[in-house]
Order: sequence, then C-alpha cells, then structure tokens
Amino acid sequence: EFAAIWQISTTHESQAVMAESPDDLVKGVQRLAGENYRPQSISVGVGGGSAVWACIASRPIVADVDKERLGKRKANAAVALLRLERDATVWGVLKHSPDPRSRSHLIHRFRPYRVPVDVLIQRLAAERDVSVRRALIQAIGDASETTVSKDDQDRFIQNLQYMYKHDADAGIHASIRWLLSRWLSPDENRRLDSELSPADYSSDKGWFINSQAQTFSIVNGPVAFVMGSPPTETGREGGPYGNFETPHHRLIDYSFAVQSTLVTINEFLRFRPDFTYRQIYAPDERCPINQVTFYDAAAYCNWLSCQEGIPEDQWAYYPNENGEYAEGMVIPGDFLSKAGYRLPLESEYEYVCRAGARTSRFYGETGELDEHYSWVAKTSHCRSAIPVGTLKPNDLGLFDVLGNVMQWCHLQSYKEPFAVNRLSDVQNCKRVKDTDKVAGRGAHFCVPEPSTRSAYLSRFAPNFHLFAVGFRLSKTINLPVGGAGEQEIVTNTTGFPWRGANFIHHSNQVRSSYRPDYRANIFTFGNGFRLARTVAQPDTSRQEE
Repeated sequence: EFAAIWQISTTHESQAVMAESPDDLVKGVQRLAGENYRPQSISVGVGGGSAVWACIASRPIVADVDKERLGKRKANAAVALLRLERDATVWGVLKHSPDPRSRSHLIHRFRPYRVPVDVLIQRLAAERDVSVRRALIQAIGDASETTVSKDDQDRFIQNLQYMYKHDADAGIHASIRWLLSRWLSPDENRRLDSELSPADYSSDKGWFINSQAQTFSIVNGPVAFVMGSPPTETGREGGPYGNFETPHHRLIDYSFAVQSTLVTINEFLRFRPDFTYRQIYAPDERCPINQVTFYDAAAYCNWLSCQEGIPEDQWAYYPNENGEYAEGMVIPGDFLSKAGYRLPLESEYEYVCRAGARTSRFYGETGELDEHYSWVAKTSHCRSAIPVGTLKPNDLGLFDVLGNVMQWCHLQSYKEPFAVNRLSDVQNCKRVKDTDKVAGRGAHFCVPEPSTRSAYLSRFAPNFHLFAVGFRLSKTINLPVGGAGEQEIVTNTTGFPWRGANFIHHSNQVRSSYRPDYRANIFTFGNGFRLARTVAQPDTSRQEE
C-alpha cells in the first residue's frame, strides 16, 4: 500500500509519476521536465515481489500578471510580423486554446495597429481552422466597414449571410450575428433572421432555432472539465484556502443545448404580457428580462415546451398541488432524460461559460478586455442592461455569459467539492421550498471586476427577484446515432473510465459497478486493457424456417 498527500500551494503545483522500472520512471520525469516540472522526491516500494517507483515533481506557479504580459507581447509580435508581410506563424495565434490570452489580445490589436481589413477578409476565405475563422470574423467586426470598398463589402456581406444560414459551427454563426449587427441596420438583420427556419437539432449542425426564433448551441456529450477555480485566481471566494470554488473534475455524460442569448423582455412577454419588470434597468425590449424568480423561469420553460408540442410527461418541472409554479412545485428525478426546456445545471453553465478555457474568463485571466465581452460595472457604470448580443460571443456561440444580468440555474447545487473522481450531476426528485438555495451564475451590470469569472456563483431563494437577474434556457437532447456530431477529438484532458480492479484495490472496490475515471494520458503500474470488437450479425431474414 502507498499514499500521497497534497497541500494547497499558491507558489508551486505538482504531479506524480509512478512506474514499474527505473527506465520508465526516467521517461515519465523527462516528459514532465518538458513542461518545466523538476523532481522533488523519488521513492521505491517493494510488495508482492515487484517494485514500484515513484517521483513527485513540481514547478513554480507563474503569476497571472506575468502570463498576461507574455500574452500581450505575443500579440504585439504577431501584428508586427503581419505588417512586415511575414504572416506564416501569425494566424496560429488565433487558434483556440485553454489559455486564450494571446489570441484575445491579438483579435483586438488589428484595428489600433491599422492592419488592413481586406487582409483579414482574404485570410478568412483561405482559413480552414474553425476557431481561427471565429477569431477572424470578430476581428473584422471591430474594423469600420468604410475601410472596405462598396463592391467588396457587398460581396463579403453576401458571403457572411450565406455562412450565417449554413455554417454548422455555433461559434461562427454567433460571431457573424455579432458582426452583421454592427454593419447592417436592425431591419436588415431582422429580415435575415426571418429567413432562418425553425429546425430540430441534428448531428451535422452545432446549433438550431426553435419555434420562438431562439438560437441554441449544441454540446455533444459526454464532456469533462475541471469545475471551480485554482487557489491563485483573483477574486476567488474564500481566497486560496476557501473550499467554495474548490476545483474538481466534472463529467456531463449526455448531450445538451443552451440558448445562445438570455431570454429577452420581448420573448418573455409573449408568455406573460402583464409581467412587471424594471424598465429603468432594461430600456429596450431586446434587453434580458429582469425581476423574474426561479418559479417564473420554470413556468416559462414549461410554457415553451407546450408551445413546441412537447408532451407534458416530458416537461422538466411540475406545478404544486394548486397548479402553480411556486413553493411546492416539483423537479422530477429524471429531469435530465426529459425533452422539455429547463434551466441549465451549474455544471452545464460553467462548461459553456468557459468554452474550453482554463483561465478565469473565456477570453483571459484579467478584466482588461471586459468591454468587448462582458457588460459589468466598469463598462456599464451600473446604468442598465443592454440588448442581448451586443458584445462578442464565446467560442461555443454564447453571448453574455459573464455580464448583463445574472442567470438562474437549475436547483442542482455545486456539491462535493473534494471529490477525487470525476462527478456527474446527481438526479433526485425535489419538492422546492422557499427556503431552498438556488444557483445564480454569470454576473450582472453592477458586478465589480473580481466577480466577472466563470467560477463565480451566488445563491438565492427561489422566490427572490432582482432588477439584474434573468435566465437562459437549456434542454437535454438525443442526437441521431452515427452522425458527425458523435465524433470526439481526444485530448490529454479527455476522461475515460477504468473497469475492474487491480492488485492494490481494497475489497470495497472489487465490485462490478466500480468505475473510476482518468485522463487519456494517465499510465500506472496497475492498469492494462483487453480488446473488444463489433461484429456483423448474420442476415437471417432470407433463411428458411
């Protein structure tokens, strides 16, 4: 038997390497050395006739201010190379990665450094990487359309309109929506949106539109990520040693869709025309609805399910004994398997908010670029919300995930922060009480910069309402089997289950249902594999009886 103890450190991070031979241990240490880890301790244990070699390696945690400085330097160097017409390595900086700092700064360097917009348009036509194309569209949208000739502008807008209707990527669809909202009049944009027909989700497209002309981005499950914030994150609740945002692995083992924008005043009033909201904080009907309680949001979800023709037994919420969405309403235990609309779970919300980024915001670590992505206190001056879709979307095609108004989530709370294995969300039948605490995610237009983070969360009673609280929709979906949407690109962070048990497991782990999850690049002395294959069944339809 062996054990390892980690302590939270604000100065160093560590990883363990285990191997069955010194040579294998050296290979593992060399791999970590390539990531700037250095060995701190080496040990060997003998048991059962074989030796187990282990090493703990650590590396200093680089301060966020230094990472931010480096990100800006990379962006500046990329623009300089572009101006020198040596752009071979420039476009790769626009590729999405878990650390988006250089990319985000480069997107906002093109205009002030006077990179001709036609250079970006030409690159967009030639580029094949989806994430680079998203970034290019947003960079072009920052440029003034007057810098492009009228003929070139008309041709480009026609191309964008075609892509807006037909491109399968939700991030590209949303980025074009944002660009056209700046280059075309509201009437022209409404006319374009009217040409988008409501359609059910499919495996070959990453977005769909429902009967209320609301756009949804699709997340093809299963997906896994680290939920919470690292000890060094600025604004972390409880500081480095607080456990409210403790990072832990989270598994979402199903496919789901999330509304790309918040539910607007105009959309909500179709459901409840006499609803009273704070107009002073929402001067335009395209602004997100406010003053809604959790009960109001749940009632809207069921109303929309009814509008879509979804049977009542597939709705995600049941009214109370008086037929009202108030205290006593029920969330069924199998809500994740139902087809009706609902509010996002906290895990769903944080996953789509991060959009693959490990930094505190989907566009970087600090709030320096908030004005482009997040409508919060320093950009709004606490005046009011703004129409949805005004600021740039993230790579999953979602707007206002950090700012404008805070958003109700499903009643499922952030639980078990110290879990060792990747957690799925537990489903339990729940009768809602006014004394319950419901999750609020995102941020709103009066929130200060330290709270504009993907891991930031609040708790409200379900009957609570505020001028800066709204919601967006989510739903579980079942994609057709075998389509392009079933494909998954495996990375080092992709989670895979282990089954069975090995020779050091305790008796309580020797069970048929025992199932730990590990990253794809993990290897130890105690794991192996066996083979399986799919075989074609003989065609018996023509055989004699």
